[in-house]
Amino acid sequence: MAAAFNTIYRWAIPASIFGIGVQNSIYDVRGGSRAVIFDRWSGVKETVMNEGTHFLVPWLQRAIIFDVRTKARTIGTTTGSKDMQMVSLTLRVLHRPDVQALPKIYQVTICAPPSSSAAANTPARTSVKITTSVFCPRSVTKYSSPL
Repeated sequence: MAAAFNTIYRWAIPASIFGIGVQNSIYDVRGGSRAVIFDRWSGVKETVMNEGTHFLVPWLQRAIIFDVRTKARTIGTTTGSKDMQMVSLTLRVLHRPDVQALPKIYQVTICAPPSSSAAANTPARTSVKITTSVFCPRSVTKYSSPL
């Protein structure tokens, strides 16, 4: 009986390390989502992972999951007509990202804050600003972009 417990104790730590390694190397892409793989050595991979369960190298790679379902945005405004009556206008826009462009979207939009020269050349359209805080592979970037 003591020999059985001794064998269990000897294999408990390696088995738990193996189990944690397997658990960290599996990720799931749910329906309506796609994933892009960021590799610490080669950067963002060009392949887009479809729905399902996939494998990655735990420390070296990271999966970035994107929601690719069609989303609706409703924009409403109230304006006056020539005869001084108030008219309410509502526009509903359906949008979704291009699945094959997800690696480029992640590289350009998420990880690169807007440059000061591009922001200086862009005329201010509105005073509303969107503040976004995102996690980039190298650092946490917080920036504001004009709407």
